[in-house]
Amino acid sequence: MPREGKHALGCVYDRQGRTRYYVVTDFYRVRAAQQLHGHSRVLFLSPQHVVVAQYELSLPEELPYQLVQNTLFFGQALAKGRQYQQRIDDLPLSLCVEPNNCYLKAALK
Repeated sequence: MPREGKHALGCVYDRQGRTRYYVVTDFYRVRAAQQLHGHSRVLFLSPQHVVVAQYELSLPEELPYQLVQNTLFFGQALAKGRQYQQRIDDLPLSLCVEPNNCYLKAALK
């Protein structure tokens, strides 16, 4: 299970090598009565560090674990013997953690 808190994965760059987005994973727990409920998000921040997109995932294991050359790597598929990757050049409408498991961009609060 990922550690609680925000963790910077790195930057998405444009074709000229300028930072287009910072990518951050966020896992936190909220107490509801006697239960703890976990929340997993992937945040995209502008070069000015303003959140411009967020994707709310169901499980912490679905959070990407690496960002290399504008490609996110997801760990959930590793447990099944393969890894899943998604290339990021612009903000995607959906973030796919596996081929048939995608999350739409969530409204910003």
